[in-house]
Amino acid sequence: MKRTIIFLIFLTTTTHSFAENFVFNPKCILPLRHTESALQARLQAIRRAEKEIVMTYFEIGDGIKTQLVLNELILARRRGVDVKIITDWVVSKISPHYLQLFDENGIQIKFYNHPNLKNIFHLTQRNHQKYIVVDRDILLIGGRNLDDRYFENDKNVKGTFYDFDLVLKGTVATEAADYFFNFWNKGYRLSQKKVNMENIDSIDQELKLQKRTELNPKIDFTLLDCDKSEFNANLPNKEDEMHSDIENLYVQLIDQAQEEIVIENAYVTLNNRIHQALARAAVRINPFTGRRVSIDIISNSLISNDIPIVYASFSRNRKKLFKLGVHFYEFPFQQTLHSKMAIFDKKTAIVGSFNLDRRASNFNMEDIVTIKDPEAASNILTYLEETKKDSVFIKSNRVSAYFKIPIKLKLKNFFNKLILLRFLDRQL
Repeated sequence: MKRTIIFLIFLTTTTHSFAENFVFNPKCILPLRHTESALQARLQAIRRAEKEIVMTYFEIGDGIKTQLVLNELILARRRGVDVKIITDWVVSKISPHYLQLFDENGIQIKFYNHPNLKNIFHLTQRNHQKYIVVDRDILLIGGRNLDDRYFENDKNVKGTFYDFDLVLKGTVATEAADYFFNFWNKGYRLSQKKVNMENIDSIDQELKLQKRTELNPKIDFTLLDCDKSEFNANLPNKEDEMHSDIENLYVQLIDQAQEEIVIENAYVTLNNRIHQALARAAVRINPFTGRRVSIDIISNSLISNDIPIVYASFSRNRKKLFKLGVHFYEFPFQQTLHSKMAIFDKKTAIVGSFNLDRRASNFNMEDIVTIKDPEAASNILTYLEETKKDSVFIKSNRVSAYFKIPIKLKLKNFFNKLILLRFLDRQL
């Protein structure tokens, strides 16, 4: 632990030089694609807090960059800001060290769905949400978990993730905070972890917390209230069933599209409803232009996908869509594409935690923000177009014609299609 603290002190006292030029919509959104801006936005939003911070993440790690965020939360609490956190019991890796620091400083943290014999049949249900709300006014939402693997810029680093977040202000942040407290107060499947360990060296603790990262570049939070944006999330009911409100919204937007749908999504297995909606859109003819709706789907390749069985399901379920003229682009890097967003007719954007798979629709707690603003949607679309340019256009499932795939991956994909999908397809 002391080695980690020493390294963290060195890291936090070093001035960072970040080269990102922000694409900024002065009306209502701040897109965060690059990892430096994503990390800085979290640090600076927390440092701005005066009254309240609520945060929920599927995964909270214990890496150096993650610790910078956790440190800011502790310092915010010390200046009187109320801090509450919800995370997933199974996936999160918060160290006992930080759990004790949270307890000593008055930060409340609850864990979702503690595995035990009473709920063994509901272990697949996880809290997959990812957002922060500061003072009920600033909302940071997207695909990133709070873990160092999501703050790596090099696309050739295996085991890391290429992602996307948004910052919004105003009413949509209030909606997200209201949802958080609804879940927090109901306490459904929420519990705390007990920490039994020796007292932390107070000197090391103070050194670690007082050394703070240089806030560079400065994030401009001068955003207007995006009055055409809406926060959506689902909660389990008493029967452990999920309301598919987000899926319903997705299907509705697909059905309403008249010109263009562009989707960038990490894990696409295309459940029946979304698959059918895309098939309908692919043959729909715009009465004014006489053209069919253009559909582009950007997702992981067999090389970049960190869950090979998901790719096996994806490649099998998209066969019909190939024939209908849907365009597929695959991310060709070692890094895993992890964002979850879509643009409809360059007018409406969706950004959040929702993957296009059955887990998102039927099992997990998810969140999205919907923005019905052409300027904001076009702004976000520029990031999808960049990813599309970096990806490989796939015209068939014969991916070996487009990628040099190691024989080991080919065999694993064949095994997944032949055997595992027969048993697990309904869970993907």
